[in-house]
Amino acid sequence: MKTIRKIVVAVMVGILSVPLLTSCSTPAQLVKPAPTFFPPAPNEPRIQYLTGFSSSKIVEDTKNSFFFFLSGAQQGDQTFTLMKPFGIAVYKGIIYVSDTGSDTVYRIDLVNKKFEPLKGNTGYGRLKKPVRLTVDESGNLYVTDTTRKEIVVFTPEGDYLKAYGKGIASKGVAAAVDLENVYILDQKDLDIKVIDRKSGLLVKSIGESSDSFSGFIYPSDMTMDSEGFLYVTDIGSGVVAKFDKDGHTVLTFGQLGDALGEFARPKGIGVDAGGVIYVVDSGLQTVQLFNQDGRLLMFFGDRSLTPGSMNLPTSIWLSRDNLDYYKQFADPSFESEYLIFIINQYGSGAENVSIYGFGHKKEGIGAEPGTEAPPTNVNPAPGAPVSEPKPAPAAEKSATEPKPAPAATKSATEPVKGDASRESRTP
Repeated sequence: MKTIRKIVVAVMVGILSVPLLTSCSTPAQLVKPAPTFFPPAPNEPRIQYLTGFSSSKIVEDTKNSFFFFLSGAQQGDQTFTLMKPFGIAVYKGIIYVSDTGSDTVYRIDLVNKKFEPLKGNTGYGRLKKPVRLTVDESGNLYVTDTTRKEIVVFTPEGDYLKAYGKGIASKGVAAAVDLENVYILDQKDLDIKVIDRKSGLLVKSIGESSDSFSGFIYPSDMTMDSEGFLYVTDIGSGVVAKFDKDGHTVLTFGQLGDALGEFARPKGIGVDAGGVIYVVDSGLQTVQLFNQDGRLLMFFGDRSLTPGSMNLPTSIWLSRDNLDYYKQFADPSFESEYLIFIINQYGSGAENVSIYGFGHKKEGIGAEPGTEAPPTNVNPAPGAPVSEPKPAPAAEKSATEPKPAPAATKSATEPVKGDASRESRTP
């Protein structure tokens, strides 16, 4: 009888303990940090750091501790942590992140709280060193794999589809795609391989040195804008080059240095639908914005440990998907027009995936009390994008105004089908 009573008591204690155990295991949530704006006052804010994450703990719902106690499972069994992320792409709200530390690509759905490895990463789709990512007009994911020396393609659901570039590219480090071709930036051959999407055969190579372009030294990333122009960053020269599809040089700007408009390690690039060029600098830990004349508009990011800081940033993606979802992270005074996703290779002081909103201050609405003045260690900026820059306040390294680059012949306007181009890459 005493044994039965002990069993009953134990069961009752277990049942009563469930709420306590559950309350102790409240799921981690994406954090809404104190507002951080770029550029700082007295300029009008154009960019706000919204939130970020480095593992599935922040994204997924965590099961309660009582379940793990009964099953004997460990709470971290299904936790995925980004080890050394490199590339990013977004399609219809789904975030894809390549991780060279775990040789996989993660498929992340913040709205539905899902964080999972790409299921097609097996067999013919096995990835060895995935770096850059892009998507086509149907949402197919193109993964640049530097060890396979191929561009591996997966469906939007993550199933393996095909591969391009075998025996063609010596060391492809980035790719772009339109309706007809796949473009592979070859870091070893110092050119851009153009491959027919249907046949997989090499059509031509472009981007070699010419009278208007001195050639690549150590190219690092490539993107395509909404008009089909290609943009390439070069770590070796500090130059950003813009080409048409025939390989003619349209624009070059930049040089190695640490002044405004210069680059230490230009690692990533994106272009928005209005033609603003975003250059990710892993050396200066910032992103600089330029117009189609190569003139600096502003920059954002920080090397401190404050929200919105960067730590070896490598890649960028621009998107208008799920803007309503991200409103919960924005200051009430700020309206995001589109989102900026940045990959930081290291999460110390910065989230591996940092999400910013580009937009404007709402008319007649002030910032939350106590947040009107920006953090004192945020890098000052010389003006607002998509307009002529205002005179620049003193910067960390240099207060000089950057010299404008030669004028480009065209600017991006409406998006077209094909590679969504990191806002051009937003179908």
